[in-house]
Amino acid sequence: MKSKNILFVLVVALAAVLLSGCTGQGLTNSWPGLASDGETVYLASGQFLYAINLEDGKEIWRYPAKSSNSLQFIAQPVLAPDGTIIIGSAGSDHRLVALDPSQLLSSETVRTPAEKWIFTQARSSWVAGALILDDKVFAPNSDGILYVLDLQDGSSGSALQRINLGGALWAQPSTDGNLVYVASLDHYLYAIDPNTYEFAWPAIDLGGAAPGTPLVGPDGNVYVGSFDSAIVKVDPATGADTLLTSTQGWVWSGPVSDGQSIYFGDLEGNLFAVDADSGNQSWSIQPDGPVVGSPLVISENIVFATESGTVYAVDSAGAIVWQRQVGGQIYTSPVAGTDKIIVAPMQAEFSLAVLDTTSGNQAWTFTPEN
Repeated sequence: MKSKNILFVLVVALAAVLLSGCTGQGLTNSWPGLASDGETVYLASGQFLYAINLEDGKEIWRYPAKSSNSLQFIAQPVLAPDGTIIIGSAGSDHRLVALDPSQLLSSETVRTPAEKWIFTQARSSWVAGALILDDKVFAPNSDGILYVLDLQDGSSGSALQRINLGGALWAQPSTDGNLVYVASLDHYLYAIDPNTYEFAWPAIDLGGAAPGTPLVGPDGNVYVGSFDSAIVKVDPATGADTLLTSTQGWVWSGPVSDGQSIYFGDLEGNLFAVDADSGNQSWSIQPDGPVVGSPLVISENIVFATESGTVYAVDSAGAIVWQRQVGGQIYTSPVAGTDKIIVAPMQAEFSLAVLDTTSGNQAWTFTPEN
């Protein structure tokens, strides 16, 4: 099965990250973390987090200033409203760091942002990005604990709260403002009150590992995929769950929505559109490889990437608007930047490619300098 093959590749990639941190060997190929604020692209790749100008592809800064074999970055960088950037390491140095890009320190060759704080009490790797809600950071770690930290001073003493969820946490949490939703590799979906840290209802067994971010849908319900080859719909008021739709393969990343339809891919190489109101499948297409990352809804199109290194844009009826072969394997979800689409391939000649939203034409690529 394609699902088992792609799972093997992804798990081996993560194992390479962990092993490189333990042995002191540098990592050159892993899936990267990616984010953008519309002007700057943030790329978490190997031993560095890079900030890149979206207009011209030039490096603005990197963190840290010098490479360290104990630091490996694959998690999605998270941007706080005040400009703080939160990023965690998957290496043997299990730091979660808050960076201040408004304060850049210069060395002979590079600039690097000042560290606001560093949290060092996690026992394992940071694979997923954190959730920022008001003045709190909800940070999921592979040790099975959701760490709740103060956004302004995450390193003061211990965490505000440690919520032990058991299985490894590889998915970024989501929220509807009332509850925080966390999916786990132990098959469960949890709903947590962000003020009391109590569970809103008993954890839901999804039937398979869930490494993707739960979606708070346009109807207020929560949608989450899993390795049970299904998308489950959950009522946040009661915790009652129903099957939205089955898939042909395992679902790795979280679904997305345009306000009416739910879009998601599976590891058998399908992209699905399901009506949120009725639960009926509107359409599905099968591109040239497994769809690991979440789709991106932008400019009335749905953009997604495949393991085969191709980026597609389809319209709301599932017709292909354009497709572009970028190269490598793309496991990271594409992100939007103004009128651009940003993708981060693994094992390609470059670390980043920026495409035009309308045509898919390549604007520029980025390859870090040593």
